Amino acid sequence: MAGITTGIGLITGIPIADTVDQLIELEAVSRNNLASRTETLLEEQLAVNELTAFLYSIKTVTASLSSDTTFDRRTVTSNDESIMTARVTGSTEADGDTTYTVLQTAQPNQWLANGVFDQTASLGGGTFSFRFGPRVTDGTPLELFNEGTGLERGSFQITDRSGVTGTIDLSTAFTLEDVLDEINNNTSINVIAEAHGDGIRLTDRTGKSDSNLIVSEIGLGETAASLGLVGINTSDTMVDGDDLIGLYEGMSLELLNDGQGVDLAWEAELGDLEYTLADGTTGTLDLTPQIGGFEEDEEAVYADPPKTLGELVEAINAAEPGKLQVEIAPDGERLIAKDLTAGAGTFELTSKDGTMSDLIADLGLDGTPVAGEITGRRLMGGSGSVLLSSLNGGAGLGTLGTLDLTDRSGATDSVDLSGAETLEEAIDLINAAGVDLVASYNQAENGIRLTDTSGATAGNLIVANGDATNTADLLGLTIDEATDSVDSGDQHLQVISRQTKLADLNGGKGISDGDFTIIDASGAYTTLDFSHNETATLDQLIMAVSQGTAQVRLEINETGDGLRIIDESGGTGTLRVEEGDSTTAADLGLLGESATETIEGEEKQVLRANGNHQIALDAEDSLEDLVEKINDLDVGVTGSIFNDGSANGYRLMLRSNTPGQKGEILVDSSELGLSFRETVEAQDALISIGDPEAGVLVASSDNTFEEVIPGVTFEVYKASDEPVTLTVSRSDVSVVAGAQVLVENYNRFIEHYNELSKYDEATNTAGLLFKDTNTRWAVNDLNLLLTDSISGVGSVKTLSQVGITMNSNGTLTFDENTLKEVFVESPEDLRAFFASGERDDDSVPTMEELLNEDAWTAPSEPDGFAIRLERLVESIAGIGTSAFAQRNEALENQIVNNERRIVRMDVHLESKRERLLADFFAMESAIAKLNNNLTVVQELATSWESSD
Repeated sequence: MAGITTGIGLITGIPIADTVDQLIELEAVSRNNLASRTETLLEEQLAVNELTAFLYSIKTVTASLSSDTTFDRRTVTSNDESIMTARVTGSTEADGDTTYTVLQTAQPNQWLANGVFDQTASLGGGTFSFRFGPRVTDGTPLELFNEGTGLERGSFQITDRSGVTGTIDLSTAFTLEDVLDEINNNTSINVIAEAHGDGIRLTDRTGKSDSNLIVSEIGLGETAASLGLVGINTSDTMVDGDDLIGLYEGMSLELLNDGQGVDLAWEAELGDLEYTLADGTTGTLDLTPQIGGFEEDEEAVYADPPKTLGELVEAINAAEPGKLQVEIAPDGERLIAKDLTAGAGTFELTSKDGTMSDLIADLGLDGTPVAGEITGRRLMGGSGSVLLSSLNGGAGLGTLGTLDLTDRSGATDSVDLSGAETLEEAIDLINAAGVDLVASYNQAENGIRLTDTSGATAGNLIVANGDATNTADLLGLTIDEATDSVDSGDQHLQVISRQTKLADLNGGKGISDGDFTIIDASGAYTTLDFSHNETATLDQLIMAVSQGTAQVRLEINETGDGLRIIDESGGTGTLRVEEGDSTTAADLGLLGESATETIEGEEKQVLRANGNHQIALDAEDSLEDLVEKINDLDVGVTGSIFNDGSANGYRLMLRSNTPGQKGEILVDSSELGLSFRETVEAQDALISIGDPEAGVLVASSDNTFEEVIPGVTFEVYKASDEPVTLTVSRSDVSVVAGAQVLVENYNRFIEHYNELSKYDEATNTAGLLFKDTNTRWAVNDLNLLLTDSISGVGSVKTLSQVGITMNSNGTLTFDENTLKEVFVESPEDLRAFFASGERDDDSVPTMEELLNEDAWTAPSEPDGFAIRLERLVESIAGIGTSAFAQRNEALENQIVNNERRIVRMDVHLESKRERLLADFFAMESAIAKLNNNLTVVQELATSWESSD
């Protein structure tokens, strides 16, 4: 029947479809009324959901107003932002004023070359090199003097031999160089100070003898004493102060071996050292023992390794109490290991075989025992020098012996260097020889230089090996030429070790987080997805590579200034490193392919990342070419050319891109023919906390100071004698913002409610929720809470006291100035009003309980407004049993039931429509048949009439 589509009856002419539709429409009145009611219910449900959303936006704000973080937020201001600014960057409880003086700002290291007449003219070829890191003259930091107590800042006096006295003000001195500069730049006296040995040497330059050379304290000060200079009163023109450098128990292991630390093999899980004693006792000492992970599926846990020299010594001595003992030597410069047992065995200490650690060598205890004792080598350089063991990439120069010297006048002498442990000691021994040769640090400060002072020109300058160990060769000083000087060249001071932090690489720029892939010569590969923090070390990176699939070895290179990867697969391909999603490999200097080198007597594929950047210039290369090659390296040093206007006015300027001490660069142009001088020293920013003459000094490499005040970061812009006051105070920003948002969100709710519940008398129309008692009760409850007084929470009891008042239409008005005044005058009372009490989300009191405190047991601290409002909103619009949730559920049930009835009614009406159409069709058929019969009758009648 569904196929019947007849609109007009062909026989009767009746409009069948229209007639049926009209009949169905009459019968569909109930269905349409139900559908209309359902639409209204849907609109009402939407309105309830909208109000619920508005109320929940209020609840979100109340959570912030009841949070301690809102009230504990701090703000910091500076009384001179041209010098210093500050901002809160973390959690802080600081309050009040603190005074700081910016003594200096960070500045990058800068070098300037001698001029040439044309920047495009040939430089004649040669090699130019530079690197980040210390020089052989840097010595021990001032902070390690006097067993870590450093300098007692203040003033003292020096009287030179002419009788003139000068006051040395060290109130702002931070480094040993600062101390020396203050003495050497004093214009009242003619005394030169220099770092020498383990302390400071003073030399009188007056040439007079009117007075002794005298050093004295001022008042009760101890500044001279902290420099080892107190009590000097001598007729000598040169005097050495007391030793200031020595090992002590609290010294960080990172500071040993000229700052390269000691290597612990804790990650190898194999122990750090092995010992054999005279009585046959043997053992392995693991300085980071496993203390967990013994059960199946239990993660292994390791004890923290020792961090100070005292902790390390204690750990070793605990291995065999009464048998094996390590202690600091009386001279304070080395360790002594003692075998306290008796027997025919040989005392021996070795690093654990199979690990990557060389702890015994790092502790200087790899020597030969004498009478059951091993006297270690020196573990710290001097006040202005470095250990010989730190040269040659940390491998040392070898066994030094006798050096044969001949000056150009023909005078000869031999020098025994076997007792030298620092480069300065070797220089002093050479200078004590009976020849006219002066030993000093070379211009590049990466080695030593011998200069003939005899004035003779007839003979050659001769430096030769005087022993079987080839001492002259080891020092790089072998020569037999008609020249006045010889330079050792770069003696490769070790500048990185396995303990070097990744953040300190690249002149302090560190490396980027990311991944890179190492592919060995056989095609096997290891992908390292590497992320690190400020404490991550090269050791962790080296271990990660060793545990990968690629058969390669990552290690510190032989010059101690970079890395190298050695292929161990024996494959026929090429070792290479490919970058991932960052510049990690490039930052490490490892991006690229290997070259074939002979390593340990075998040809291997090696990929190098040298920290000492060497630039080879061809004979035709110019100053412009050199600058281009420097900048193409893109390693954090920028070269530029400027013209000073003189005949040879084109000069090369090198500038570190990293400010502060971490960005210090060492320049070596000895093979190029250009000479460089340092025009701007690498300098950290320095501030004094409190009185500049007595306050604590704090340094930063980048003009940013973090955690001087916990949670606060400083930025400094220029040095100034005027102190800057930073004021840390409670901030009302969060409270004011929270109150403002609360008012705005509540007003959106109430305005929407007013629109939904209004009655328009002019049109006699009502809003969707005009008759809804649930929403009316909810608004009434909210109005009661917003205008109620809360007792027991302090002096602030109502919203009106904090600037929130209710208008006649139920909306709120907020005066933030009122709230700010209360925040200043009564911050804790304001906190109590909003946030007192404790949340208990499992127990939501009724509105009656909230407004009638006698009807329920109050907590020890009454609930504040924010918590009460949050709970009320939850009771009105929360999930589950709240008023709006129940209303929404009732509406939903009614809507679903109505929609089911509508579906049934639609089916019934459609069925009836089909039946009516069928009935009309049947009627048309019947009438058609009657018409046919009538026609037949008429035809028969006509026929009969004709036959008659």
